[in-house]
Amino acid sequence: MNQELVDSVYLAIETYIDECGIPPSHRIIAERCHISKGAVGTYLTYLEKQNRIEREFGVARGIRLVK
Repeated sequence: MNQELVDSVYLAIETYIDECGIPPSHRIIAERCHISKGAVGTYLTYLEKQNRIEREFGVARGIRLVK
């Protein structure tokens, strides 16, 4: 797994939350990181395993940063 890209996904989530006050959708993450929407889930799972985010499945934009 490319750690630079993982960090880029985390930064995209953090920046979007700071700008908009809500978590980004998978589409927005994909656009900001120049990856496919399908790859977003893989990177989110990796961030979750690193305990950097928490996800609530079945909820739109169910991503929360762990500080």
